[in-house]
Amino acid sequence: MISCLASFAAMYLVTLSPGVIAYLTALSVTVGVEVPLWTLLTEGRTAAERALVGLGANLLTHGTLWSVWEFVPVDYATKLVVLETAIIVAEAVVCTRFGLLSWPRALLLSAGLNGLTIAIGLWLNAA
Repeated sequence: MISCLASFAAMYLVTLSPGVIAYLTALSVTVGVEVPLWTLLTEGRTAAERALVGLGANLLTHGTLWSVWEFVPVDYATKLVVLETAIIVAEAVVCTRFGLLSWPRALLLSAGLNGLTIAIGLWLNAA
């Protein structure tokens, strides 16, 4: 049974398009980096609750960014700045709405975490 499931999974993964693989890779980096740091650097609830809020915020904003990216008719750098700024604000709003940080600290945290994952993404794409 397990070998059958493994064969099915391997077959399915081979058929994923490069775009889907790129999305899943970027999502993995984002969640793997931002959620643990979000959990450590926020306060006011249990670690599990903070992690769930961070995961939810990242899943929402990451999916939104990838969904609208191709429809924003500006150059790459402008698009990156505009969309990431919107994501920073959205994640800071989520952070404050759940009582995890004050607005200035939430904005700083979101900017820092998103800046870190952008840098990692750019480094991975250059490699």
